[in-house]
Amino acid sequence: MNRAGVTIEDLNKDLGDFSIVDVSLTVNDRDYFMVLGPTGAGKTILLETIAGIHSLDSGKIYIGNKNVENVPPENRNIGFVYQDYALFPHLTVTENVLYGLKARDITNPKHKADSVIDLLDLTHLKDRYPKTLSGGESQKVAVARAIAYEPNLLLLDEPTAALDPRTQESVRGELKNVHKELEVTTMHVTHDQAEAKILGNRIAVMMDGRVKQAGTVDEVFNRPIDEKTASFVGVENILAGQIVEQKNEIARVDVGDFTVTAVTDQTKGQVKVYIRPEDIFISEEQTSTTARNNVPGKVESVTHLGQVYRVRVDTGLSCFVTKQSVEEFDLRPGKKIYTSFKATSVQIR
Repeated sequence: MNRAGVTIEDLNKDLGDFSIVDVSLTVNDRDYFMVLGPTGAGKTILLETIAGIHSLDSGKIYIGNKNVENVPPENRNIGFVYQDYALFPHLTVTENVLYGLKARDITNPKHKADSVIDLLDLTHLKDRYPKTLSGGESQKVAVARAIAYEPNLLLLDEPTAALDPRTQESVRGELKNVHKELEVTTMHVTHDQAEAKILGNRIAVMMDGRVKQAGTVDEVFNRPIDEKTASFVGVENILAGQIVEQKNEIARVDVGDFTVTAVTDQTKGQVKVYIRPEDIFISEEQTSTTARNNVPGKVESVTHLGQVYRVRVDTGLSCFVTKQSVEEFDLRPGKKIYTSFKATSVQIR
């Protein structure tokens, strides 16, 4: 399998009603790189520009060490998988996978097709037609077709978005396995935070045609660069505050109804306090722990989200708890509780 990283320098593309503006990214060789953002952020346009479907207005794109600005799409050696599969309905699974191989005059195409069909556990479906396949099976065929000719780069455009949750989990597992086996550099766009965490080793957050932040999963989700990014990546607790004391990088921040203890090198000024809801714990009594923050309050609401419950407190804080915790603490509106969180779980901007 050929591999190559991607370097994007000051990419600009104006499509009239939407523009990508000053995008710079580095995707390392063998990365599974997630581009995370809301609908309409420009994620698909970014992939299509890398693939050569859209020409550049300005900037540069390197695949490996090669500037591909003047390289036509068919010569960039990129595999592209869209959300809607785009399989040929009149061709079998094997014929769909073979199509790209034959177009590139690949040696022994049947052997390569059989190899990727086996890798994606599609052998029992190889003689079936797309209309007889489930959504998950169709997407796996699309992935098989994209990787069969050993691309330098694999681009995935929301490949699980149209699938039900159970099938999403299965396809994500297959994508992780493909990346592990082939080590192909992958760029995968999604609006799903969980998917970004599960698959990505590095992430870029894209909004309004711009890359807001790029880094490791931990950096992006736990140290968001600004309030808009923080809100999108699931930081539900965003409080305005004033640093009132700082000593040995431990600060007290007045957020109005209570004071937050945080680890920061900032010594003064107005700040924003970010706390992820999964980093907040609930108790019925004030406890002396390493958390360093124990805030009394009353439950305002308890909302079932599927695997967890969101508990909103009248202090303005929200946290996620299990069904067991809801029952154990009898969580309901008006219940008096303490919310606790570590100083190291607080991010200050």
